[in-house]
Amino acid sequence: MRLIVLIAAAFALAACGGPAPSAPAEAKRADAPAAAAADRARAATTEITDANEMTVEQISARLVGTWRSTQDDKSSLTITADGKWSGGYEGEVDSVSGWAIFSGDQPPAGAAGPFTPASRYLQVKDADGAFYYELGHITADAFDMFYTARGNNLGYVRVE
Repeated sequence: MRLIVLIAAAFALAACGGPAPSAPAEAKRADAPAAAAADRARAATTEITDANEMTVEQISARLVGTWRSTQDDKSSLTITADGKWSGGYEGEVDSVSGWAIFSGDQPPAGAAGPFTPASRYLQVKDADGAFYYELGHITADAFDMFYTARGNNLGYVRVE
């Protein structure tokens, strides 16, 4: 009940332009678990998903796993932490390539640009050459990217 009175007084003073009184220590301690839970919920909903706001290391860690195309269920890829990219189509032998993440202002030597300095990119390199993708959003369960040569969007969801 004291907490309700204090909150009402704070709102009344705020409406009048006066300073709000500080809550007693016991009220602050009682509210601490609720405040901590609210902070955790806020952090979960504000998880960074824009690749351009992530470090190369964060992106690399998030991409490791097995993925299925959102455009074609028969297309999948496996990305490993040791730099291997295995992509394929159901019923065919997977191709194995190397992969690397880089920021547009620090492309790999000899990379065919142009690259936007603030963007993050994926390079997939095999015997046929290197392919470049601008990364979009990356969550724990999904990511999308844009093939730089044509601009088409490719989306993937994590396979459990």
